[in-house]
Amino acid sequence: MEISFRCPSCRVKLGVEVEYAGRRMYCPKCEEKVTIPNAGLGTWTTLGEFRLQKVVGEGSSGSVYLSTDRSMERDVAVKVFKPELSSNPSFLEKFQREIKTIARLAHPNIVTAYKAGQDHNYHYLVMEYISGGTVEDRVIRHGAVPEKEALTMALLVAQSLDYAWNKEKLLHLDLKPENLMLDHNGTVKITDLGIARCLRDFEISSNQEVSGTPAFMSPEQALGEPELDIRSDIFSLGSTLYFTLTGQMPFGDGTITEVLDKVVNEQTFPANKINASISSRTTALLDKMMHKEARYRHQSWSELITDLKKELAAEPEINTLNLRKHQTEPRIKIKTPKSE
Repeated sequence: MEISFRCPSCRVKLGVEVEYAGRRMYCPKCEEKVTIPNAGLGTWTTLGEFRLQKVVGEGSSGSVYLSTDRSMERDVAVKVFKPELSSNPSFLEKFQREIKTIARLAHPNIVTAYKAGQDHNYHYLVMEYISGGTVEDRVIRHGAVPEKEALTMALLVAQSLDYAWNKEKLLHLDLKPENLMLDHNGTVKITDLGIARCLRDFEISSNQEVSGTPAFMSPEQALGEPELDIRSDIFSLGSTLYFTLTGQMPFGDGTITEVLDKVVNEQTFPANKINASISSRTTALLDKMMHKEARYRHQSWSELITDLKKELAAEPEINTLNLRKHQTEPRIKIKTPKSE
């Protein structure tokens, strides 16, 4: 691990191995003595061959940095895990197994994982860097996504998770707008696939809170049920689609406890009552995806994919006009003052 900093006298950028942190050394340019700063992550810190540039994401497991792969001269995303995870042997063992599984995936709508590494007690995951931001960013900046476009995104996500399940029996367990990236062409890509499962095992074994994002997790996940399946991810995709179409959180705001209670006990407000442009068919689809009981949701990704394709192929709904039944109904007239 290398620390990068500027000489306080001449401002030239310097780099030194972390073992020299705290020592006083001479600047090779101005020959003034400088104190090497203490180790820590930040701009221009180097982990392995990856130089961190800036934080582009924060999550429950750690921070994601836009970084430079110095050996390949390309931008990558480096996820650096929190110290409590990096120091936990159980999590690291599961993570090492999981990352090997993820690395076997090759799908255009799943962010590619390049490698996992360790440097000076920091454990990290190196991934493909997606420059277009997240679906959450898109909605916050530009508002609700048009129905056809949002359904297309959901279809691509469902197809990629169907692939991951059939190939490696992978669940996501933290599907949300923040974990759906958009590339420069607007194509959606899933990130953090498989990581949430490691977190869940770690938290269950250490009696910590259940992993996931309250507003988008399924009722069974909110209740801490140990055995989850793809229907939990289908619920989370439904919640994500709801947010994408309406621009509103599916269960509103509030504390974690309040939101979890709504996830388990309250129905969402009909999507087409929030955004009148949403069809009744898509509103019904959301209701099925987000049913409180898993047995009433889609039972497989292929079943959901079929329904999403039907929605995309359906003709737009026509809003009919309500004509007057009695053409002789009185009309409002404009009265003009009588001339004197």
